Amino acid sequence: MQGLEDPRPAIERRLAAYLLESDESFEATVKKAKEEDRQRAEALERVAEAVRAGSWPKWARKDLWSQAELAVLCCGMIPDDYGMTPDPGRTNLDSNRINSASDQVAKAVLAGNLECVSHSDVTTADRLYGAARHFRPIIAVEWAQHRFDSFPAALADEVRKFSALDRARGSSGAVHSWPWGMHETKLLKKLAEAAKKYWGLYDPGDPSTAPENETVVQWLKSQGVAERNAQVMATMLRADGLKPGRRK
Repeated sequence: MQGLEDPRPAIERRLAAYLLESDESFEATVKKAKEEDRQRAEALERVAEAVRAGSWPKWARKDLWSQAELAVLCCGMIPDDYGMTPDPGRTNLDSNRINSASDQVAKAVLAGNLECVSHSDVTTADRLYGAARHFRPIIAVEWAQHRFDSFPAALADEVRKFSALDRARGSSGAVHSWPWGMHETKLLKKLAEAAKKYWGLYDPGDPSTAPENETVVQWLKSQGVAERNAQVMATMLRADGLKPGRRK
């Protein structure tokens, strides 16, 4: 009857209308819908990229990234973090990519190709949520960029920039990612300070930039390190393959 509303659900009414269309008209409708979907996807991606670009400086300034965070970054997305904007482009479909990246991170650590910082009081939850291992950004960047095309180049640039500024400031608050974790002693601190002071600017291609062992020994002794320990520590810091004597 005229004037009565069609009782069928909206989707059934639309399907019926499509069936009445000619092939040409139906194809045009489908083409238009696909184009609209493409434009929406591109708009969302532009928004996501803008949000990500604004987040990289914050992530570059973090002391450490957890394994879970590094895996998400390897996939080109913003990790979840309290108080920071979540990634607007991340979907449930990205979980497999992130899990695969996390697996590659774990294997790199086991193979000795990626240096990590671990702590002695690791819990089951830490392991479950990728918080048992942490990574210094400057080290993680050098590893990730050679393995993941999706790792953000802008983030890598920010990390290197911040690391260079940190070295220039001579900050003594950096976390030492010792192979045995966060354990620290007075001698280890002096070892790290000597490494930074005398080997921080060493260029393997220019032997003249390497310090003399005796110079390092004398500095360590001036810091209260016993002579025998100072000699051992200086030898430990010495670059592999360097010939003894003065370098030109």
